Amino acid sequence: MPTITAILMSYKRKPNMPLIVDSYRRQTVDTEVWMINNNGNEDFGADKLISIPWNAGEMARYLFCARPRTKYVCFQDDDFMMKTEDFLEIGIKLVDQRPDYLVGTAGRNINWENDLGKPGHYAPEAQKDKGAAILKGHFQIFRRSIATRAHIMGHFSASDIWWALDISKGAPAHFVSAELAKRIKKLDRHNTGLEFRPEHWSERSDVVKKWIQRNNSAPYWWADGKRPTNNDYGLYPEDF
Repeated sequence: MPTITAILMSYKRKPNMPLIVDSYRRQTVDTEVWMINNNGNEDFGADKLISIPWNAGEMARYLFCARPRTKYVCFQDDDFMMKTEDFLEIGIKLVDQRPDYLVGTAGRNINWENDLGKPGHYAPEAQKDKGAAILKGHFQIFRRSIATRAHIMGHFSASDIWWALDISKGAPAHFVSAELAKRIKKLDRHNTGLEFRPEHWSERSDVVKKWIQRNNSAPYWWADGKRPTNNDYGLYPEDF
């Protein structure tokens, strides 16, 4: 039985898909590859095809991530590939060190209401080898058992935000790995990407705001309405 299931997605970047699938075939970890094809029916050599007759966006992978039989699951976008054959092996080791959270290559934290007077809710990029409340959908690896902890709200362009926040509860609990980030190779984007739309970043910030309003009246680290002055995050340490 495979160790990990890779849930890939394809939409308007067809030339990249055979390269990405091949990079999974060369991993040191036995991998089952699922292909979610938005508005298409090519499997590009994957083990399982999920064909959707419209563009469901990245949200589709979060709907299917609890279904694999493997202990581990990973996602990735269709504009990069793994450069090394031990990529997933390293990723699994990192997941085993923090089994209740996501591991990935890029993330952000969030600004709460009135948090040190900062405007907005979508904070700058999180540092590598640090914790992040939001792990970007660019690449994520995790234990399948945590998949049921998140509620997908149908945000076409920002479902990765809601998914990650539901698992982290807004704490910098996911891990942004510098080791994994340096082992990926960018591929041609073929002039396709949600971030090219002018409203993309404001939408992502709005989803963070909606999550805060729905789930929290105050940040998890506040005690008696006062924000700690040190870096002690209680049950959610920033550094694992």
